[in-house]
Amino acid sequence: MFIRNSNIDIFSESRAEIDPVKYFVQLYNETPNHYAAYFRINISEALKKLKKKYKLKNDDFIVKHEYAKDTDIYRVDKNISGYFINVSNEIMLFITSYKATFYYSNSIKFFEIKDIIKNIDPAEQRKMDNKSYFSMILFSNNSESGYELKNFDIKSNTLKLEDNYNNDFVPVSSKIIDFLSDDKKTGLVLLHGKYGTGKTSYIKYLMTQAKKRFILLPQSMLSTISNPDFFLFLSEYKNSVLILEDCDSLLVNAVAKNNPLTHFLSLAEGLLSETYNYKIICSLSASSREINEDVIRKSKLIVNYEFKELSKEKAQKLSDEFGSKDIIKKPTILSEIYNKKEKNLGNFKDKKLGFNS
Repeated sequence: MFIRNSNIDIFSESRAEIDPVKYFVQLYNETPNHYAAYFRINISEALKKLKKKYKLKNDDFIVKHEYAKDTDIYRVDKNISGYFINVSNEIMLFITSYKATFYYSNSIKFFEIKDIIKNIDPAEQRKMDNKSYFSMILFSNNSESGYELKNFDIKSNTLKLEDNYNNDFVPVSSKIIDFLSDDKKTGLVLLHGKYGTGKTSYIKYLMTQAKKRFILLPQSMLSTISNPDFFLFLSEYKNSVLILEDCDSLLVNAVAKNNPLTHFLSLAEGLLSETYNYKIICSLSASSREINEDVIRKSKLIVNYEFKELSKEKAQKLSDEFGSKDIIKKPTILSEIYNKKEKNLGNFKDKKLGFNS
């Protein structure tokens, strides 16, 4: 790190970090312009491109905030690390996995900043990558926002809607898939009903039908919706499908003044819906009459469907398909049919319900 005058204080008030503005003033004797761009960044690839194009050397890295991998504490995980870089004369960059912050002098034209962004933004590759992704949000001590994504493989899904759900659900499913596939639409899908009626299995099926990033917010983290840092984190993954599982606490009798429900609705409706372009899927065990009326009245509700027991005829047909000799005498919960026939199915593991299967 080059310091022109060691008498100048370049540290932040906490003295734990270098203040980028102070350091820029110290180095170039000028107050910098500031520009921040929020988008998903592959740090490893971005650093390779920046080093090649701008011929960066070790001295050009002012500060490295590096963290080890969870699985290998002796290897740096660049995608949860941050780097403060002197990219070129009078242009400094602080880069993380979701934000690029520039500090630059008045003599720099903005197209020079745009050129740097083009070198680190994989937007074109993302646009051409016609695949689905499934991730879960976790708390993280190693990211600026306090959150990170854990990615999972999406397994092939042979779920037959006609066999596993009642007849009225097939056209509803088509509407949901059309909605998820339209990049210009935002809104809310409510999937509710008793446990074991196939809500989660259907969401897993959707991941094979719509080419999107599906992001699961676990029930234990629902309260974070009201956290401003959570919205900052979401800005990395625009145009995704946010899944709120078992969110009864958000949508049933949610009348408290500071309930996260109001923030939740702002994602599906209003200014934030256009900013983040999120589609939201909520699963809950409550019935329609138990859901807070504000959800129905205020939100951009695309689908509101209640899963019920499989009809006696369909339950019998599915049971017969599994080789059972049982006689189904009444409408039956889907999981009961699967669990009951576990011993008869050599491939039962492939037919389990829920996100943990």
